[in-house]
Amino acid sequence: MEPAKTGLWEDIAGRNGRIETVKALRANIVSYAKTSADARQTWVNDRSIDVWLTWTIWQGDDPGLAEIVPIEPEMRIFRDAGVALTRRGQNKTSARDFVQFLASPVGATIFQKRGWITQ
Repeated sequence: MEPAKTGLWEDIAGRNGRIETVKALRANIVSYAKTSADARQTWVNDRSIDVWLTWTIWQGDDPGLAEIVPIEPEMRIFRDAGVALTRRGQNKTSARDFVQFLASPVGATIFQKRGWITQ
């Protein structure tokens, strides 16, 4: 597969500002995926792969899929999963209710169960 121009792995390896770290990690990559869902499928299909660098949310979908090994705090990457109403959605009660539900304690519990960090 052709290397991705950027990705989660590059964000992690490049945090220290040393290109050598990026190159060292890149040399050990056996597959590049367009999405984390594609990476998950590769992980499932190829049991010779010993490390899958991805988001912890995949553990919420399938707790036995892989062992989570925390990385050093200075190497951790966080992404926001924000939600916003579109112009059309602003006029729909169901859309507004759904956004409110996502921000509710019940919504937060569901996100946490699936491996997301909520605040």
